[in-house]
Amino acid sequence: MFATEKLLQLSFDAATMLAPMRDLFSVGLRRKDHELLHLDEGEFTIRNFDGVEWCFTDAERVPGLAITLRPRLENGTLFVGFAVSGVPADCALEWIEPLRLRVANPHGDLLLTHHEGEIVHNPMHQYYRTQEPGWHNYQFFPGYDQMQFIGYFADGKGLCCIARDTQCGVKFFNIRKDDAHLELYCRVYCGGNFGQDYDAGYDFSLEGCQPNWQSACSHYRDWLQSSGFAVPKGNYPEIVKESPVVAIYPVRGQGKDNGDMDYNEYFPYANALPVLQKLGNRLGSKMMALLMHWEGTAPWAPPYVWPPQGGEEPLAQFRDALHERGDYLGVYCSGTGWTQQSCIDWDYQPAKKCAEEHLEPHMAMGPDGKDLESLICCNLYAQRLGYDLCMGDDWARKTIIDEVGKLANFGLDYAQFYDQNIGGAAYLCWARNHRHAPVPGPDQVANQKSLLKELHDRYPKLVLGAESSAAEPYLEYLPFSDMRYSCWTMLDAHPVPAYSFVYHEYVNNFMGNQGGIQYYLDLDKQPENLLWRTAYAFASGNLLSVILGEHGTLLWGWICPWGQTTMPEQESELTLLRNLNDFRKANPQYLIYGRMLEPLNQVTGPKWTLPIMSRFPRELDAFITTWWQAPDGSKALIITNFRPVEQTVEVDGKPVVLPPLNAVKIAISN
Repeated sequence: MFATEKLLQLSFDAATMLAPMRDLFSVGLRRKDHELLHLDEGEFTIRNFDGVEWCFTDAERVPGLAITLRPRLENGTLFVGFAVSGVPADCALEWIEPLRLRVANPHGDLLLTHHEGEIVHNPMHQYYRTQEPGWHNYQFFPGYDQMQFIGYFADGKGLCCIARDTQCGVKFFNIRKDDAHLELYCRVYCGGNFGQDYDAGYDFSLEGCQPNWQSACSHYRDWLQSSGFAVPKGNYPEIVKESPVVAIYPVRGQGKDNGDMDYNEYFPYANALPVLQKLGNRLGSKMMALLMHWEGTAPWAPPYVWPPQGGEEPLAQFRDALHERGDYLGVYCSGTGWTQQSCIDWDYQPAKKCAEEHLEPHMAMGPDGKDLESLICCNLYAQRLGYDLCMGDDWARKTIIDEVGKLANFGLDYAQFYDQNIGGAAYLCWARNHRHAPVPGPDQVANQKSLLKELHDRYPKLVLGAESSAAEPYLEYLPFSDMRYSCWTMLDAHPVPAYSFVYHEYVNNFMGNQGGIQYYLDLDKQPENLLWRTAYAFASGNLLSVILGEHGTLLWGWICPWGQTTMPEQESELTLLRNLNDFRKANPQYLIYGRMLEPLNQVTGPKWTLPIMSRFPRELDAFITTWWQAPDGSKALIITNFRPVEQTVEVDGKPVVLPPLNAVKIAISN
């Protein structure tokens, strides 16, 4: 506890939000026998406390190991660098948690960058469950976490903790809690070789901010844009500039991810043309058909997807007809997994190929040196059984390059190839026969980034995307992705457009398939929920999407079976889609090229209730507000009325009438 007390005595802006705790840091060493050696600060002796470097040594279990922290104070911000030396020859430095931060008030609001951003109100409440980092926990950066910071707000104050790492190494931001205490932490995966010392080469910063998520995002964006972030602004693919509405549907099955996979009314592929044309005419928009269950192998059975169901010729006819109208064609894939057995089509069994060709050494391996099993979409009741490929393996990389090449050479416009690689992630690997260190770390990010760059350079006409938005080091190469902001966060948290706030000038995404939304929202109790979700996507600067059921019916989301008794009110949703997409195309300076801003006005008005499954209903504004700055410096407040009734709000005390199912723009003088 002495170290945390000394840290808080440095009087940085956010110090009053924190409280002393027993261990300021923890460290994990992976031994050659695969066992993990976990040490906390309390096991070390403080050997140096000169104000420039704090050195901790003489841990009984690893006597030569030394942890060095380098705190410094600049303009109210605390910066802390860190290093580890004296790593034994039979150990690799796997991770360090250099700053474990106990908050003084554990009943505040937590900002995590999971799935574009989420606010957890009072994370101490009984429902909010935390996960420890490690094998089969995919909530790491870069991936499920797209950004390198965490925010916390309580008692009218805010704290933003940023990892200022321009190399974007693997990290895990989250909290730990017990009955009385809440701890913020970041685990940094160091990727050390056996006996190798480590110096991070970057700092964590603890910064005071305003008590809202936008302020924390501003702090992060300010650092990012001053750090040499090299992605050019506004360099979007043509799809983004055209703003088509994305129409998502399967060609097999009845809207579910498993079970019956007979061809449906959208196969052959050209059967969908009248539905897409009618929808495009109704919306006054170009369309992008985004196909599911089209793979000639089996649905959701990576890495192999080609040829398409029915062969190339029927899909080519559909592609050409779409292109003739100025529309686009895209497909979902399933990323860099390896399927041993499809649980949808039991005749598809690549396990035989794996055994005959001795492919297991190419897979991502767990920390025990044995476990290969993947988790996402992998169980008998899901889509498949199998593993994850490691992008530090040459055979795995070639397999992905070849498969993406088939999609590009065919002439597809878009492939969400990295579905199930959340955020474009390369999943953690502990194998000792791949081109990376024996423990996870920066090598694995570099391997994934180099692969994505190679795909981009080889196949420049094919736009690639991921499930959830591309994490920071990958967004240049995954410039159009399926946001799904509300699909997994709604039970215990509330989505906020943190990703768009930070990155919208560099990348625009689309609303996505909203898969599994029926497990989180009580759809029947609030039939306007799809209107709210559509407006949220629009207000965040994203393109819009629809999920089609039979005869072109709009569904609540993916995995909602066709023909269910309760459906969205079609005319209201279609009207909202048209109005908002027209508004987007009429205001590209904000909604395509703009920068999201912190709130510049006080906006008040009616409330609206969103029922959450097995939780208390959530009271929200009956409208959505976002503030934008165009490249020329002009600013505007955009207020979106997602309800099918006219509403009146007050902006800085002045009434503003909101037409139903539409948005209004209010210019803001500089």
